[in-house]
Amino acid sequence: MDVISHKNVFINSETFQSGDGQNLTLTFPTDSFCTRGPDEVLRLTLNSFSMRRTFFAINKHNNKFYFGDGTTASKTFTIPEGDYSTLESLKDAIHTLVNASTFATATLVNNKLVITLASSNASQEFFYSDATMDTHEILGGYAGALFTSSSSDTIFTGKMPMQLDTISDVYLKTNLMSNNFISDKITHHMQNSDIFAKIPLYDGHSGLAEIRTVKWEDPNNLYSIYLHTSHLSNITFHICDDKNRVLPVSAEQLAANNLNFKMVFKFEVLKKRTPTQNQHSGFVQRQMDRADLFKGL
Repeated sequence: MDVISHKNVFINSETFQSGDGQNLTLTFPTDSFCTRGPDEVLRLTLNSFSMRRTFFAINKHNNKFYFGDGTTASKTFTIPEGDYSTLESLKDAIHTLVNASTFATATLVNNKLVITLASSNASQEFFYSDATMDTHEILGGYAGALFTSSSSDTIFTGKMPMQLDTISDVYLKTNLMSNNFISDKITHHMQNSDIFAKIPLYDGHSGLAEIRTVKWEDPNNLYSIYLHTSHLSNITFHICDDKNRVLPVSAEQLAANNLNFKMVFKFEVLKKRTPTQNQHSGFVQRQMDRADLFKGL
């Protein structure tokens, strides 16, 4: 297909937010955003995205854990929200929590969290919150699994190294029917997705605590949507994490429009090639290839 017209659309969600502060709905003049002929299609391509990181690495999605009988919590601990620059500082925060009433102590061994219960609490089991939380990743455990299977143990050792954060990408979604697919973790089947783009929060060389502004630019047209209509009338954009949860900012931040994003997408009108055009294009390419071949002789 050939591009016959295009325009860049610059968006700042700060002045258009609605709902939970992470949604943006825009209305377009259809006369300027439409096809003109029967063999034309519309395409949207994300060029750039930026967003201030106004939420903490340790937040309401990953900061609660429990002690109890394995199914019912008798004691709940909440790690203070914030950005912890080292595993040692995060361990210290956990130790302060569990040692407040001489309930337990927390240490770090080979980057794994070790919780040692006081002898009077030997019947307690250490477990996490429900499946919507990511606390197990922070503490170094498996989702939905206890640190130990024996209620008589007093020492709980993480199965994996602790982590300083649990979110690595922001997902940009739309209300448009797209040509994108996503794998279903239960059925393992591919299904249509409303995801427009996956924006990395950091490059892997720095922790989330060091990132203040998320910046993403793509010169390669990686993320595109072909529209199934002849015009563009409105779009709703929504940002969330990989579990389709709102980003972990406070209600006060949302009310103050403290979470917002800027983006640029390219709107294009493309024309399908006819069989004759395709044949001519192939002929021209063959002639060019032949000319290049003879240059070397």
